[in-house]
Amino acid sequence: MWSQRRQDHRVVEELSPPGGGRQWYFFRSSYGWNAYTADPSEQFEAIAAVPETQDTKTRRAVALRHWTRSNIKGPSRIPFIFDCVDGDIVPFPDDQPPAYEGDFVRREPGKLWEYWRDTIKDACIDRHGRGSINAGFVDGSSRRVGLKELWTLKWHTQYDTSGPWTKAGGVQPEDWPAWMRRFKD
Repeated sequence: MWSQRRQDHRVVEELSPPGGGRQWYFFRSSYGWNAYTADPSEQFEAIAAVPETQDTKTRRAVALRHWTRSNIKGPSRIPFIFDCVDGDIVPFPDDQPPAYEGDFVRREPGKLWEYWRDTIKDACIDRHGRGSINAGFVDGSSRRVGLKELWTLKWHTQYDTSGPWTKAGGVQPEDWPAWMRRFKD
């Protein structure tokens, strides 16, 4: 059963599977932003206040990847705002592409840190029917970005732009999910 409610500026869709089970929450948006462009100081303060766990290790690692005004090189390759189904994403070079069109990251309230993998899926949408999204970059420019090109952008300070889902990283046309194979490499 689907239901919708408003939370802040986003629509929250809830899916209750038939027969019970885990309830999934989908935060829907029209545009998203690169969370690595946010000021990480609040994250450092929040992390310092909790015991060391795998979750806090992940949070620290993510916070250290954030851009600051002093470390921005190649701002025309750093996405800032773009077509997206969620308000923000934190891509990693090995994030998996969506297995099918509409395969987004499912998040549960209170467990958002556990769902930080594969968030690039939320921007990998064929919204305009051209195999691309519109994106604005840190230098103020904007342009169309091919869906497969998402893996080659410089999302954070340590992002490997020749990761496994790039030509430089060895991806082959048949490696892409069937729905994406028709899009430009």
